[in-house]
Amino acid sequence: MSLGAYDTLEVVYIHRPLGVTLGERTLRGVTVKCRDAEVSELDALAENINKLRLYVLTPQQYAPRRVAVQRLMEKSSGKGVVGFLLVEDPADLATVRQRKRIQASMNSPWIVGDLRAPYTFNQVLGEINKATHHLFLNANEDLFTSMAAIRELESRAINEIGQAMTSQSSIDELMRLILEKAIELSTADAGFLVLRDNLFGQPAAATENRVKLLRNSSHRFVLKARVCKSQNVRIRPELLDPQKSALTSNVVNRASGLSWAEGMEGPVVRRNAFGGADIPLVKPELEFDDRTYAVKSFCCFPLRTPSEEVVGFILLVNRRVTPGVFLDGRPDVDRYVGEFNSHDLNILEALANQAGVSIDHTRLIQDLKTVFESFVEASVVAIESRDPTTKGHSERVATLTCGLAEAVTRTSNGSYANISFNPSQIYELKYAALLHDFGKIGVREDVLRKEKKLYNHELTSIQQRFQMLEKQLHLRCIESYLEGLLARGEPPTQDGMARIREEVDRISMELKGFWGAIAEANEPHVVNTGNFQKISEIAAVRVMLGDEQVEILSPEEMRRLSIRKGSLSPEERLEIESHVTHSYRFLINIPWTSDLSNVPDIVYGHHERLDGSGYPRHLVADEIPIQAKIMAIADIFDALVAMDRPYKKAIPLERALSILEAEVKEGKLDGELFRIFVESRVCDLVKLGEHKVAS
Repeated sequence: MSLGAYDTLEVVYIHRPLGVTLGERTLRGVTVKCRDAEVSELDALAENINKLRLYVLTPQQYAPRRVAVQRLMEKSSGKGVVGFLLVEDPADLATVRQRKRIQASMNSPWIVGDLRAPYTFNQVLGEINKATHHLFLNANEDLFTSMAAIRELESRAINEIGQAMTSQSSIDELMRLILEKAIELSTADAGFLVLRDNLFGQPAAATENRVKLLRNSSHRFVLKARVCKSQNVRIRPELLDPQKSALTSNVVNRASGLSWAEGMEGPVVRRNAFGGADIPLVKPELEFDDRTYAVKSFCCFPLRTPSEEVVGFILLVNRRVTPGVFLDGRPDVDRYVGEFNSHDLNILEALANQAGVSIDHTRLIQDLKTVFESFVEASVVAIESRDPTTKGHSERVATLTCGLAEAVTRTSNGSYANISFNPSQIYELKYAALLHDFGKIGVREDVLRKEKKLYNHELTSIQQRFQMLEKQLHLRCIESYLEGLLARGEPPTQDGMARIREEVDRISMELKGFWGAIAEANEPHVVNTGNFQKISEIAAVRVMLGDEQVEILSPEEMRRLSIRKGSLSPEERLEIESHVTHSYRFLINIPWTSDLSNVPDIVYGHHERLDGSGYPRHLVADEIPIQAKIMAIADIFDALVAMDRPYKKAIPLERALSILEAEVKEGKLDGELFRIFVESRVCDLVKLGEHKVAS
């Protein structure tokens, strides 16, 4: 196997010390050929300066020609190719003057050894071996340096691609990087990378071999990256359709790489997953000016995923034998374009495989994101199905929360000037906001939807009680009047009947007044002192029906009607507040990825308040995550300005901001976040009143 540009070395014995054996042999991987020559051959050294050659001679033979050799070697690029090994002849030792001249030139690169007598046969062989190896390394120094540079370029390219694969780069950016590195490493003049159309939008059948499905498929491809070093080379539309392009069909359906260069009868197949007949020569469908350009070589590799699915391919055209050359016309193409060698093809195939793995990795991540996002959407639907009156609330809170977080990132003054949220953290906030009310599915539906202080069945029960009492009291008036007439033996009179009607009307009016007070107290607004007193008076009324004493309101009904604000009793409010704990307990059981790991804690803290008056843990100030503080403002704002709900009216924007400002002054909400919310007009991200209440 060739080790470099020079893999054969000739040893020329002008002096053959101790009868060293002649003949061809190999020393350390270098083929060494030996021959004898006369010293006069040195006079024609200029004609053989480009051959790798070691001259073995005595100092006396070299000394007269030292100056001429020096001039020749200094002018020639072959000074690292030709070398001289000086070996003293024991029968003819060098004079002191000759030795001094030799010593003066020993630092010259063409003097590769100096063996002084006395010496043994093995010492001679060892010196020759050392000299040949040294000469070989010197001659191939440029090649080895170039090879090291290539290896460095390759390793750097693979490292960059590996980093891009593990970063958040888009698939388009990664594909262009892979194509650019493929062209850089192979010195191709033009390159194209195409991917299957709808690659990330059409799930493949799980029960069938996806490679075989492609063999007769009509999948089209789309161009994802194009790089041209000299002329404007483009692909024709046929190349994107396996049914119209023989090249694309072979590469995709056979999952095989192809390479071709001018002079070949057909392409070289790198890999053929399905066997079959040889592939006929077909050039890629390209567009270029054929007066100044031509395709002299190309290679094409499929992008295969680990499951052997072909999802695209890389096509490289015209390998330039001189890197950096600009192909300015057909003569340049003919002169500087060669074939892609085996090393190029191995590297390109590795890059294509990397691209396939990256695509599969990207699709897997996208599929997981799709599953997660679908789960979140389904969760929001589940939440809203339990409480249709809040339809759209989760989405709006997510919009406002992310908007405020982005505004915090942009702010350059105040206590949050050094706080910023990266895209991953904004993504985390979005889904925390969408799921912030998920725990409502653990709250009883009648409590969740409670519109007034009394449930409908409780109010109906009171109404039926009033109707029964009214009839019973009317009947008792009439019975009492008739019993009096019978006891006195008197007939009914008009005046008596009129009094009965007045009493019946009085009873009805009194009960009607009671009912009106109850209906007013049942509304979820703040109860005034007078109305609360009226409810107490009604609850104190007892009616005797026969031997039974009947109460108009039960103690529980009075307690509910006496709720001073809202529609919930303390027990019901605790049950509603428990939705935060339900949310946390549910979310903490999900194996979140690192970029979403804070979702449970953000949701857990969104009802906490800076003064500790929030719930469920009564955290204060810095104990509350900033993300939860942000969501708290968004949550309250949307609850205030949302469309009318059965238990409240929508509040105008300015009034809602005033309420939030009051919460800030009371030490409940973060004042700096509220300032940013107002100054950045985060509220404009949602259109107030555009969401209708679900029926």
